[in-house]
Amino acid sequence: MKKWDKYFTILFFSILVFLAVGIFFEAEDFSYKENRYLAEYPKFSWDKFYDSSYMTEVEEFIDDHLWEREGWIYLKNSLESISGKRDIENVYLGKEGYLFEKMTSSNFNYENFKQNIQIIEEFSKKYPNTSFLLVPSKGYILKDKLHSFAPYIDEEELFKISKQKSFQFIDVVPTFLEHQSEYIYYKTDHHWTTLGAFYAYQTWKKQAFKEDYTWTLKSDNFKGSLDSKVLGINNTQDEIWIANDKSDDELIKNSTRDLYDFEKLKEKDQYQLFLGGNTGEVTFETNQNNKKSLLLFKDSFANSFIPFLIKDYQYIYIIDLRYFNQDIASYIEKVHPTEILFLYGINNLTDDLAIHKLQNME
Repeated sequence: MKKWDKYFTILFFSILVFLAVGIFFEAEDFSYKENRYLAEYPKFSWDKFYDSSYMTEVEEFIDDHLWEREGWIYLKNSLESISGKRDIENVYLGKEGYLFEKMTSSNFNYENFKQNIQIIEEFSKKYPNTSFLLVPSKGYILKDKLHSFAPYIDEEELFKISKQKSFQFIDVVPTFLEHQSEYIYYKTDHHWTTLGAFYAYQTWKKQAFKEDYTWTLKSDNFKGSLDSKVLGINNTQDEIWIANDKSDDELIKNSTRDLYDFEKLKEKDQYQLFLGGNTGEVTFETNQNNKKSLLLFKDSFANSFIPFLIKDYQYIYIIDLRYFNQDIASYIEKVHPTEILFLYGINNLTDDLAIHKLQNME
């Protein structure tokens, strides 16, 4: 009985502390260092109490709002790094300051990846002017920057599956391997750099040359999504560049968003510089007058790729299916694109369920 008394006493005081936090302190709702929203103060209900979900929410709230929480996480991660651990919070600590998203057979959803590829193929049978650009992961291209014995998925097999489909597949792997010694992936983020996006564009369009563009450094202190997971134990900072062949005023006639939102450079996620971040739909009308139009289905990798498209098309329609809820068949009928492109990072495609919206299109 004494044992249970002890447990109930601990639980009682834990609840008192929790309630005090909720009453006397205003909990922060966003962690800028981790670049994510924190658990909200849970609302009590007897139903949630009986099915234990309330206590689960309480634990999540306490975990997220522990006093000096980020300091404790930093201390834990630092001690693990000092001890020689190279796998922290599902991030591999690589060589030369590179951080890698952990992608292994145990955490990669092969079935969803195959389903998404199949859905895109079925879509391409209805719309034969469809191409697909699959962005290889940083760990696949920069294997030499991974530490020895870091388990990784067989990405070559995934590209083989993609190449066997009936859509036009844009294979950027040979180009990326050719330029792997260059700055084509951010060290602290999972995205490709502007240079990486350019080499993908060059692979697709063939006639583009790096010298055609003016390359401008916009930030030298970017710390990306992977750094947010390991909370600062990596001292590396990335650079963000933009590339222009003409001024935006000369190229763009009308648009629903700017190509670049420079205010985002003041925020934690500086990658939002490109397009201002993700949104369901963005459209551009340019001064090209060539009657060409592109419908782009994309994830965030495309945001730094899109500026290279401006000189190729008179109309560009950009859809992020995660945030787009219109009828897709009707939208395609309305804009009537001359080309359709899917552009997704392989590490995003495994988790993406929004592509399923393309199923059962009339």
